[in-house]
Amino acid sequence: MNKSDLSLLERFRRARDADAFAEIVSRYQDFVYGTCLRILGNRADSQDVSQECFLRLLRKADTVRTSLGGWLHRCATDLSIDELRGRAARRNREEVSVQMNGHANNESDSAGPSWQELAPHLDRALEELPEELREVVVEYFLRRRTQAEIAKELGVSKMTVSRRLEGGIEQLRQNLKRAGVVASAAVLAALITENASAAAPAALAASLSKLTIIAAAESGATAGAAGAAATAAVAGIGSLVKVLVVVLAVAAAGVGVYKLAAQREPAPHAVSETDKQEAGQAAQPPAPQAYAANEANGAGDAAVAAETADANAADYYKKAFELIPKDQEIDAVVLADFGTEPADKMKAALEAYQPALTLVAEGAAIRNCDWGIDLAKGGSAPLLPIFSQTRQLARAARFRARCEWAAGRRANAIDDLRNALVLARHIGGEKNMVLISMLVQVAIERMTIDTCAERLTDAQAADLIEPVVPANENKRHLLSQAIAGEKTLFIPYTRKTMKQPAISPMTLWLDQLEKEYDETIRITALPYQQARPQLAAQYGRIKAGFNPFAKQVFPALTRAQEEEMRLHVSWAMLRAGIAVCRDGEAALNDAPNPAGTGPFQYTKLEKGFELKTEVPGVEQPVVLEFGKR
Repeated sequence: MNKSDLSLLERFRRARDADAFAEIVSRYQDFVYGTCLRILGNRADSQDVSQECFLRLLRKADTVRTSLGGWLHRCATDLSIDELRGRAARRNREEVSVQMNGHANNESDSAGPSWQELAPHLDRALEELPEELREVVVEYFLRRRTQAEIAKELGVSKMTVSRRLEGGIEQLRQNLKRAGVVASAAVLAALITENASAAAPAALAASLSKLTIIAAAESGATAGAAGAAATAAVAGIGSLVKVLVVVLAVAAAGVGVYKLAAQREPAPHAVSETDKQEAGQAAQPPAPQAYAANEANGAGDAAVAAETADANAADYYKKAFELIPKDQEIDAVVLADFGTEPADKMKAALEAYQPALTLVAEGAAIRNCDWGIDLAKGGSAPLLPIFSQTRQLARAARFRARCEWAAGRRANAIDDLRNALVLARHIGGEKNMVLISMLVQVAIERMTIDTCAERLTDAQAADLIEPVVPANENKRHLLSQAIAGEKTLFIPYTRKTMKQPAISPMTLWLDQLEKEYDETIRITALPYQQARPQLAAQYGRIKAGFNPFAKQVFPALTRAQEEEMRLHVSWAMLRAGIAVCRDGEAALNDAPNPAGTGPFQYTKLEKGFELKTEVPGVEQPVVLEFGKR
C-alpha cells in the first residue's frame, strides 16, 4: 500500500481523524467515480454509488488490508454491479443495454471494440485478476501513475512492474474475451489509457465533503450507527434535508468533531536541531493585527472596527481558498505527526501555504465577515466547501505555528493560532451559524487548545498563550445561535417544499417544532448546570410525543450541548494549565471548572502534566496534556 495512503488510513482507524479521511476522499473521488461511470454509463447513478462507496470505507476502514486503491476499486465495482442488478429488477435488460450503449459508434468488429462496448465490462474483468497484477494495472492505467512511482511504492524494480503490466493486460484481455469483448492487447491498453479517467462532478465533490464531518463524529459511537444515518443523508431527498440528516448523523455518533478528549492527537515526535534550522528559514507571518488579537481574546477594538467597517473578511478568505496548494504530498506533510517529515519537505509545505496564510491573517484583522449566503433561500449546502477549506487552512496555520515555535519565534506561532481561531468564528457568525458550522468551529478551537497546551512548558510560554484564551468563554452560547440558525433554515424551507394545506398533520408538526426551537434557544442560553436538566426534560417530552420532525432533530441538539460544554471546559482547563506553569499545582484550587465537579485533577507525567475532569451527563472525561513539546 502507498505509504502515504497507509499513514492516512492509520490516522483514521486510530482516531477517526476527519482530516485524514478528507484527504483520502480528495485523492480517490475521481478514481471511484470513473469506475462507477464505466460500469453504469449514467452520471447520476455513478454519483450515488460513489457516495455509497466512501460510506462503506467510512464504516469498514479496518477491513482494508492491501492496496487502498484496490479496495476502493473492488467496492465501486461490486456496488455498481449491484446497481445494475437493481435496474434489471425494475425494468427489462434491453432498456439497460440501450442506456449503456446508446452513444456507441458504428465501428466495425474488425476495428476492435469501442470504448462504449468495453467500459461496462472492464472493471469486472479487472476484479478477476490476481492481486499483484490488478494492483499495477489499476495504478498505471486508472490512477495514471508512472512505472517508477509504482516500483518505488511496491519496493520492486521497474522491470518487475513492466512484466506485471504486460501479464495483467494479457490476462485482462482473456477475461474480457469470455465476456464477449475481443481486443488485442495494444488496442485494449490504448482504449483504457484514452478513456478510463473521469473527473468527479462538483456536486459529487460537495456531497463527499459532508462525509468528512461524519468521519470526525464516529469517535463517539459505533461506525454502524453513524453510517446508517449517513446513508440516509445521500438518499433521494432534497439538498437541505440531506445536510440536516448529516448533522443528525454527526450527533448520533457523539458529535466528536476531530478528536474527543480520550482520542486526542498522538504525541508529536521530537524536532531535531536541523528541523528547527529549516523551519527557521520559513517566511515569517505578518504582525498580529488588533482585531485578530482582541477577537480571539473575546474583546474587540472600536478603532479597528471603524477602520475596517467597509471591509469584508470573507473576501480575503475566498482568495486564500484559491491559493490552497493542490499537491497531495504537501498536505501529507501538514497532516503528519509534527517532526516526522524531512526538513526539506516541511520547508516546502511552509512556502506553499505562505500566500494563503498571509490572506488569512488579513481576513482575521477584519471584524465583518459576510459569505453572501442566504440560508433560508438556498440552504446550507453552499457552506460545505467553505467548511472543508477552512479546516484545511486552520491545519496549515497550526502546522506553521508549530514550526515557528520550534524555531524559537513563539510570538509568530501565537499569531497563527489566533488567526485560526478568528477564521473558525468567522465561518459561522451571526448569519451562517447552524449545527454544522458550530461543529467545525468547535473542532478548530479544540485543535488550537491542544496545540497551545502541548507548548505550555514554562512561564514565558504561559505569558504568550494566555491572551489566546477567551476572557468571556462561558458567556458564549454557540448552540443557542446554531439552533436559531437551524430554525431559520429548516422551517421555511420545509413549509415551501412540502406545500401542505393550512391544516394538516405536517403543518401542525412544523408549528409545534417552531415552538420547540424557541424553547430550546431559551434553554441553551442558560448555564450548563441549569440547561442540562431542562433540555433533558424537553427531549423526554418530545420522545414521548408524536412529532416526527422533533424526534429527528432533538437528539442532535442534546449531543451538541455536550460538545459545547466540552469546549468551555477545555478553555477553562487551558487557563488553569497556564496558572500551574506559573504558580504550581496549588493554583488549581482557585481555577474555576465550568463542569461544576470540583478542581481539575492533576497528574504529573514523564514530560509535562495532565489535567482531567468529569462532565455531568457526558460519558468521557475531558483530558488535556501540557508541555509535551
